[in-house]
Amino acid sequence: MKINSYLRAITSPKDRTLFRYFLLAVLRVALVFVPQTGYIHPDEFFQTLEPMAGDEFHLEVVRPWEYNATFPIRSVVAPICVIKVPLNILKFINVYFVHFLGINLISSYTILIFPRLCMCLLSFVCDYSLFRMCRVYGLRHEIRLLVLGSSYVMLVFGTRTFSNSLEMILTSFLLCLVAECMLLSNTVIKQSELLQDKYKEATKVVERVKIFKLRSALPPHSFNRCFLIASLCVVGIFNRPTFLFFGMPIVFFWLLRGLGSRSITFLDFNVRVLLFILASLPALVICTLVDSLYFRYLTLEEIEKMEISIDNFVFTPLNFIRYNINPDNTAKHGIHAWYLHVLVNIPLLFNILGIVAIVSAFLFLFR
Repeated sequence: MKINSYLRAITSPKDRTLFRYFLLAVLRVALVFVPQTGYIHPDEFFQTLEPMAGDEFHLEVVRPWEYNATFPIRSVVAPICVIKVPLNILKFINVYFVHFLGINLISSYTILIFPRLCMCLLSFVCDYSLFRMCRVYGLRHEIRLLVLGSSYVMLVFGTRTFSNSLEMILTSFLLCLVAECMLLSNTVIKQSELLQDKYKEATKVVERVKIFKLRSALPPHSFNRCFLIASLCVVGIFNRPTFLFFGMPIVFFWLLRGLGSRSITFLDFNVRVLLFILASLPALVICTLVDSLYFRYLTLEEIEKMEISIDNFVFTPLNFIRYNINPDNTAKHGIHAWYLHVLVNIPLLFNILGIVAIVSAFLFLFR
């Protein structure tokens, strides 16, 4: 009976959509274990997997110019978390497999696949973020998850060890957090102003006390998840400084929540900005220390003896920006034609939605 009811459920239009999404999710994971002989872009290996595998297994690898210790422009914080830690786990598991089963898990295949599997699992953060936003705003999540799960981006790029893939994951989670904060703030502000109006209209002391207690019981919202959002932004910028272009508009909406209402003033906006900056400092210090230690600008011995100066620290996002704003440097790697993103990359990444966006933007500009 249970099997029959389940079969009837998945054949309904709503659950059939979820079932298709589930199959696509399984396909996303399965594709990880079938590595192709080619590659999408060499950065998939050179900027993440190869340096971390060389560090973990003491292999002789070719480090890309981005990891040049004299002027590093790539942070190692994200590769350590997403690549080196999984490889370390694989190395730990391998000890028991060799000891008890006589099977050596360490091979070129597993070194390639294991970090990809971790990246694939992390890609489901995008799915979860979309699901949460749909639930929070009362939207149908089934068809939206199906569109996301069937996209070329998730099936291909979402399972690869690109810094861009991690940037996508961090952006989606940041968007989810801010969307939840915005809904909470809008709800609390609306209830607060409604209670404030009723408080002014109330003539009896008992009614005013009751309304005052109700208003005091409303949850705080102005600085909701500030530390998590600030830390997420710092990690995103250290992963890829281009995260600024994706994260800044989202954070700006978080800062503007409720501005223009009676209970939120420009002072609240300034306080949020200040608190956001302060909340980002711990993550900023940790990421800077990790990079400085990795590239040998700073050593543990120098920390113990407190022989530290400003020259002992390296700030890789700043190096990244300084390098890329120089047109002579970017010309060495090739400059794309201005129309390439419009004609090729956007339709390739976003399919029909990208074409609709381009046409809509064109009509908006020239109508």
